[in-house]
Amino acid sequence: MDDMTMMSVQCNIILNNGYMCGLPPIGRCDKCMRAYCASHWTYNGDAEWVFNYGPRMCAMCAKELSEENRKRSEEWYAPIAYFANGTARDTLRKSGVQVVKLYEVRRWIIDGFLMRRKTKRVRHYGHGWVIGTFTWHVGRGQERQWGLEDHEPHTEECMTALLDVDYFELPSKGNYGLVRVRPYTDGYEILSLEISDSVEGAEGLAHDINKREALVLAGQAIGKLAGVPDDTWR
Repeated sequence: MDDMTMMSVQCNIILNNGYMCGLPPIGRCDKCMRAYCASHWTYNGDAEWVFNYGPRMCAMCAKELSEENRKRSEEWYAPIAYFANGTARDTLRKSGVQVVKLYEVRRWIIDGFLMRRKTKRVRHYGHGWVIGTFTWHVGRGQERQWGLEDHEPHTEECMTALLDVDYFELPSKGNYGLVRVRPYTDGYEILSLEISDSVEGAEGLAHDINKREALVLAGQAIGKLAGVPDDTWR
């Protein structure tokens, strides 16, 4: 060991043959404190910045950290992937849960001589599953295109359905196929079909301003409805 630097005079990384590397070291791992050589040093990004300012890691610890980050990322993304990959839809299809009819209703006012007339156009959009009531953030004026009252941004409890549609066929992917609905004739009227949550003032599932947490709740509701609860999200 060098008395001046308190660093081992050789790389302490054990090779596949069981022997210590033994090459001259260039630094010490911040995690395991082993000295490492240039062959067993790893970094992300700018090598000069990392070498001078850290963090510095040996290749072995960096590999472990990379695997931990990968697992953490997969766990965080799991609720999103559940909807984006179509697993939620397929789970309900296989479960035999009854689908409901979903309608798109367009309303507008026609101005005539001495009178105004309300009219509407109804289109059978398709089918889906009502999964429960959830909190939604509704942006300013989002209801105008549906012929309802204008309003300020607010949150409200809304019946929610999952569309029986492939993710890539959705007109708006921001809510992963989840839409606000209300009873209408022999099915339900969709209230948020073409609205994306990726723009300011738009609407989306709300749960402490964290859509992932809202998707966790929706995923749990689907699991319970289909009889296959996913405890990993709890």
